[in-house]
Amino acid sequence: MSGTYVIEESRDPVVFSDSPDSPAAEFLVEERPRSISDLYRLGIIHPAIPEEDLNDIRRSLEHASVPDVVFSEGNHGVVSSREFDGIATIPLEVVMVRDAVRRATSMLIARGHSPALAKLTAEKGARFISPVRDAFPVWKEVRFLDRDLEVRGLLFLKRSINALTAGNVKFHTHGWIFPESSHFLLTCNEMVGVPTNPLEIPLVVEEMSKPGPHPPIEGYTDRLAVSEILARVEAVTSGWR
Repeated sequence: MSGTYVIEESRDPVVFSDSPDSPAAEFLVEERPRSISDLYRLGIIHPAIPEEDLNDIRRSLEHASVPDVVFSEGNHGVVSSREFDGIATIPLEVVMVRDAVRRATSMLIARGHSPALAKLTAEKGARFISPVRDAFPVWKEVRFLDRDLEVRGLLFLKRSINALTAGNVKFHTHGWIFPESSHFLLTCNEMVGVPTNPLEIPLVVEEMSKPGPHPPIEGYTDRLAVSEILARVEAVTSGWR
C-alpha cells in the first residue's frame, strides 16, 4: 500500500460522484460489461450464483417476445413500439426486461437460491439474460487499488457510483459510508473499526440493552436524518459540473 485516503470528520459530507469536480474523479474507473462473465469479473453478480445458471436462463429466454400492441387492463397502459395520439405507451423493451427479471427470479428460486438473492441477481443481470441487448450498462467504480480508506466522517456516494474498492477500510466512531443507490458494492481486504473510548462502553451497553427502539446516544450514534444529509450534499455539489 502506498498510502491512505482519509475522509475527514466535518460538517459537510465528502461526496463521490462521476462529476469531474468530485474528489473521486482521479480514482474513477468506467467499464461497460458486455457479457455475463463480465458481471462476475466485476463482482456485480454474487459468486453463490453459478454462472451456468444465468447462461441457462439466458438460453431459455432467447426467443421470448411480446406482441407489438397490447392493451393492458387497469392502469398498466398500452405496450407498443409505436406511438398513438393521446395514449401513453410502454416500450416493448421495457416490458421484455421486466418479464426476464420475473421469470429469472422464479427459475433461480426453483434452483434453490433464496428469493432475495434470486431477485437481486435477476435485476442486475436483466440486460444480459433478456433478448434486449440494444444498450449495455456503464459500471462506475472508485478504485483505491494501492491505498487504504480511513473513514472519520460522512462519505456520500451518488447514485452514479456503483462500487468502491480499497485495500483496507477503517471506520472511526463517526465514520459513515452512505450510498444513494439501492445497489452498491464495497470491496476490500479487511474492514475494521477503531475501538471506542472504554469509558463510553457501559453507557452504550446500558442503552442498547433496554427494550424498544433505541434513541441516538449522544456522542456515539449522532446520525443525521437522511433529509439533512441530502440537503448538505446538495449544498456541497451545487456548483459542480
